Amino acid sequence: MIPSSYNEWEVRKGWKDIFPADKDGHFCLKHFYQIDSTNSEAKRDAESGASAGHVYLACRQTQGRGCQDHTWHSDDTGGIYCSILFRPMWPVSQGLQFVRFSALAVYDALADMISMYGLPLLSLTIKPPNDILLAGKKLGGILVESA
Repeated sequence: MIPSSYNEWEVRKGWKDIFPADKDGHFCLKHFYQIDSTNSEAKRDAESGASAGHVYLACRQTQGRGCQDHTWHSDDTGGIYCSILFRPMWPVSQGLQFVRFSALAVYDALADMISMYGLPLLSLTIKPPNDILLAGKKLGGILVESA
């Protein structure tokens, strides 16, 4: 579950320089307690013409999935289920490079957090091409889809 201190405004304020805003200066952060899949919601919005930078967060996914149509267990016991709508300028054939870039970005963000708590970084690794492991256990994965 998202802690009670979760503050959507703080998230928006912190991410305003990362994601493009709409014509009114707002970007779209959609938060769901439960949804079929954040990736499915992003895909639906993309097909409806949504702009890049939409962020989808959920406490629980009922139909979460991973690569090659594997299911992803997404309960509400503390996970962060997130999708971001990008509209890249490169060809779809470059998708694997985007997966690698995304995995490195997630690794860097987690490494910063782990360092803040004085924990050893050796326990955080990337299992190519898309899995993030902590102490040898899967912490998350990167799923890139096109619409």
